[in-house]
Amino acid sequence: MKHSCLPVFLSTFLAISAVGNPLPAKAEYLLNFANRLEQVLNKKNDISFEGILSFELASTIEKRYRKFLLMFPNAKWVVTPSTPLQDGRSTLEMLVMGTKQTGGHIFSLNSKQRLAIRKDKGRMVDYELINAQAILINSTKPIPLTIKVPDAVLTGTRYDVDIFFDEPLGEAMVAAGLVSLTPEQVDNQVSPEIQLAPMGGGGLFKSVMAPFEPGKQTWAALLIHPEAMISITKQVRVVSEKKELLN
Repeated sequence: MKHSCLPVFLSTFLAISAVGNPLPAKAEYLLNFANRLEQVLNKKNDISFEGILSFELASTIEKRYRKFLLMFPNAKWVVTPSTPLQDGRSTLEMLVMGTKQTGGHIFSLNSKQRLAIRKDKGRMVDYELINAQAILINSTKPIPLTIKVPDAVLTGTRYDVDIFFDEPLGEAMVAAGLVSLTPEQVDNQVSPEIQLAPMGGGGLFKSVMAPFEPGKQTWAALLIHPEAMISITKQVRVVSEKKELLN
């Protein structure tokens, strides 16, 4: 059975980077920047990235931002400084929460991203998405769920994609499916078709292969629970050196 996965939300709209050893003054500056960015994102109808993003980046980000708000008009952002990378770049953690109604169904979104940032003269000019995960769920009650997927793996290695329900399902069955997304599908927030099949053990358990070249691998999973439909996207960094796994 094929099912169209709900839209992919890993590709959001921001990021930044600072280079150098983290000092208290820089930490305070990054905190102030995160607060400003959070305030701008939550203004919605009065959005303006002037003074926060470069002109070139602001044009691209604003288009993605407004497209996202059409799907989740009540979205809320929380932006906080995160730990710096080994190469010295500063990072921000972004949480995005929101709901949407489609055909009488209400879907709740919870997305988490970590962004490495680069700035010039106080403005963000470029970014890299380091870690990303998004969960979109249609349910009338909380569904405890565990997602065990690594943030980073070595090139050419096998690793597990495990997504399972924490509470016993009894005799109820779970249907699930998993597909790898192209960079174009992620950037354009495409809803891929996913082949669903009955899954034993209360969830999805897959062994997958990392590419042989460094980069990013993005997975889209769909799980049909007796009381919920859950769409998950997860980005995995593919690196060539073990030290890069620690970022």
